[in-house]
Amino acid sequence: MDSNTLFQGAVTVGVGALAGGLTNAVAVWMLFHPHDPVRIGPFWLHGAIPKNKARLAKSVGKTVGERLLPAEDLTQRLSAPEIRAAFDQAVTQGIEQLLRRDLGTPRSALGPDAAAVLEREFPALADRAAERLA
Repeated sequence: MDSNTLFQGAVTVGVGALAGGLTNAVAVWMLFHPHDPVRIGPFWLHGAIPKNKARLAKSVGKTVGERLLPAEDLTQRLSAPEIRAAFDQAVTQGIEQLLRRDLGTPRSALGPDAAAVLEREFPALADRAAERLA
C-alpha cells in the first residue's frame, strides 16, 4: 500500500467523521432550538421538543404513573403506620395553627370554669372522636 492511498483513506475517514459529527450536532441542537417558531421563507422552523412539549409531558407523566409509581405501591407505602402517624400529626398541627391564628386559643374564648371542664373532659372526647374516625 503506497502513501497516497493511505492519505486518501485518512482524508476520506476524516471528512466522513467531520460530516457525521457536524450532522449529529445540528440534529441534537434542532431537537431543542428554536424554542419559539421561526419563519424562514415559506417554512416554519421549530424545535421538536418545544413544539411537542405538552404531548411529551403527558406521555412522560403517564409512563411514570403506570410504571414507576403505580397507585397500588403508593397506597401501600402511604398507609404504613409511621407515615400515617406523621400525616395525622402534621394535619393536627396545621389545624391548631389555623385555629390559633384566626380564633386565638380555645382557653382565651372560654371563661375559667368552662376551660377547667374542657381540660378535664377533652382527653375522653378526643379518644371517642379518634375511634369514630378510625
